[in-house]
Amino acid sequence: MKNTVKMKNILIGLMTVVLVLCTWMILDKHVFNKKDSEVNQTSPSAEVSAAPLATSEPLIQSGSDKTSYAPITVDNVTGFSTGWSGSATDGAVNGTDEYDSKTLVISSGGTSLTSVTSYRAGVPFTQGTSYTLNFNASSDPARNMVVNLINGDTGETLQSQTINLTGTSTAYSVSFDMTQASTYSGIIQFALGSDGSSASTDYNTVYLSGIRLIPSKETIAVRVNQVGYSVNDEKRCTFSYDAGDVFDVIDTSTNQVVYSGAIVNKAKDENTGETECYGDFTNVMTPGTYIIRSQIGVSSHSFTISETPYSDLSSSMIKFLSLQRCGEDLDSSWAGAMGHLQCHSEQAAVYGTNTTIDVTGGWHDAGDYGRYVKTGSKAVNDLLFAYMINPNSYDDSIGGPDSGNGTADILDEARYELEWMLKLQASDGGVYNKVLTTNVAETVTPDQDNQSLYVLDEETTSTADFAGSMAFAYIAYQQVDPEFANTCLEAAKNAYSYLDANQGLIDLTNPSDINGGQYVDDSDQDGRFTASIALWAATGDDTYLTNAKNIYNADNTAANGVSWNTNGAYGKYFYLMQSNAESADSDFYNAMKTSMKSEADSILGVAQGNGYNSSLYSYSWGSNCAIAENGVILSMEYDVSNDQTYQQAAVEQASYLLGRNSLDTCFVSGYGTISPKNLHSRIAAANSTALNGALVGGPDASREDTITATIDTSVPSAKVYRDEWNSYSTNEATIYYNSAFIHLLSRIQ
Repeated sequence: MKNTVKMKNILIGLMTVVLVLCTWMILDKHVFNKKDSEVNQTSPSAEVSAAPLATSEPLIQSGSDKTSYAPITVDNVTGFSTGWSGSATDGAVNGTDEYDSKTLVISSGGTSLTSVTSYRAGVPFTQGTSYTLNFNASSDPARNMVVNLINGDTGETLQSQTINLTGTSTAYSVSFDMTQASTYSGIIQFALGSDGSSASTDYNTVYLSGIRLIPSKETIAVRVNQVGYSVNDEKRCTFSYDAGDVFDVIDTSTNQVVYSGAIVNKAKDENTGETECYGDFTNVMTPGTYIIRSQIGVSSHSFTISETPYSDLSSSMIKFLSLQRCGEDLDSSWAGAMGHLQCHSEQAAVYGTNTTIDVTGGWHDAGDYGRYVKTGSKAVNDLLFAYMINPNSYDDSIGGPDSGNGTADILDEARYELEWMLKLQASDGGVYNKVLTTNVAETVTPDQDNQSLYVLDEETTSTADFAGSMAFAYIAYQQVDPEFANTCLEAAKNAYSYLDANQGLIDLTNPSDINGGQYVDDSDQDGRFTASIALWAATGDDTYLTNAKNIYNADNTAANGVSWNTNGAYGKYFYLMQSNAESADSDFYNAMKTSMKSEADSILGVAQGNGYNSSLYSYSWGSNCAIAENGVILSMEYDVSNDQTYQQAAVEQASYLLGRNSLDTCFVSGYGTISPKNLHSRIAAANSTALNGALVGGPDASREDTITATIDTSVPSAKVYRDEWNSYSTNEATIYYNSAFIHLLSRIQ
């Protein structure tokens, strides 16, 4: 018996040792996060292919389901107006125009064929291109018609062909080669007046349909999402000018038209300087590769429709954050040409004191090497929300520095920033707001930036943002790493205690001898509101909820926004998603629902008012980030109301960023047919390499850099953009631009 007990104890002891060793290995990787200088680690290969993570239930249960969208019947009537015109000199004609057919009732043919015409001007004829005009036609009674293709600039008839019309609708073709100089003033003309015969002189009716101009070479003037459309999403294309009455969706593998629809809502847009219109092809749901071609022969870039069009894009955008890591080696095995040695690893001086602290880690904020709590907190929130609403979109195999460790790479990346933020918390709970050098770095890799580091003082704004992010982190990491989650929660509570002790706004500008990003915020109430909601959800302590209600009652705008400087909607939305929110306080719950809808409706109204469905009424520095954030707000309202109008509008914000815009540019580098190549990124420039997966800032009508300052004031606001290194106001990438789009992509995929 003693031997049995002894053997059992030995076995228990051995199992305990194994458990301790396994736990130590996990903690060594996930909790202590030792630096390369402490442990000799080999970076995983960019080709790592980890097993998929276990399927997880979303931590934010919205109750909405994009796959349960009601079937959409595309409306080809509302918003349609024909771009064709009629002319009658000494004849008379009346007609009706549908989007793909015309009925022309000629009561008097006049004295010549051109006495009555139906025509379309503004047709592009490009030198060296062959054109074929296809159409169906019939007449009652039978008669002749002449088709003329005319150069509107010179007045010359390029091709003229007589067509013998019968009472049966028949397919016809007229072809010609454009040998003249290119023109955008071509004319398609159907001459329907008198040719001297009684049939053409007296009362007759001509029917036309299926009018299509087919070029041998495509003229690109149709804007599409160049990365692709999801099978179940709303799908739209935009025409940058009146490109006819109808468009076709063409399967590039068969060259067959799979769908035709009306071009609608032709309207002048002051932001783009265009007369825009769009086509809806939502009902095309078969995966494949397609192009759009309009009635007058202008086309789009090719694009795909698939179940998961954004999975690679999302992974690349997360990996961009890995490439922004500070304080560790970026090994070429996964970072490629963006690799560099450990940077900014020395202690930083708290500005104006003799105190130094460890500030290693975190992300370089943008094209320079500053690190900021406010923008880092916003970026972390986006990543955590992206994961909490859609965990099964993320795996452990994007080929980043932590791929293959058993944790979703998006959580690894958020944690890298969170661990840096924890180092910025002072003993009183307050949070230092940023780490900078005296001057913005020259165009060198970060390991060659040897300037002294400074930490700037505590702020209530940075502390409030920090508190919210840490409380959200507690919720997101509870099942992944409870010890780290608890560390985040304690940090959030300590930060909140600092806020309680410092009720007035503290937000600092940089000292005169520190040259770097300012990120000045004029209120901390949004941050306090979100932190209060997050801590209430994390702890169940109603004191936090009471504080949130008091903040909202004093200033209801504190519950708005998902930006770095207005972030109250993170809290508002998170409250609405809690199963006990309504029972906790039904009046506050209803107030939050009303606030959420009001914020989304103001965005939706703008998005529905232009041909690109852009949600911006003006374009300023970081306009692309604002577009992504507006998409997030719209999708949040979908989660609350289950009204798919908001989700479809959110999808259109992503489509804008991915090419359906007036610049015909996918604003994420390395994706789409046309994308930025000369980003304002010191790492990329110093390494003479491209940086993929980065969302650039986008058009800035204020022209705030040396490049855009030279753009003529006549250029519309939505087109003030340059793909050039020195255009830092339009072509720089930042962690929070990317995070905003990652968040949006998580919501629409």
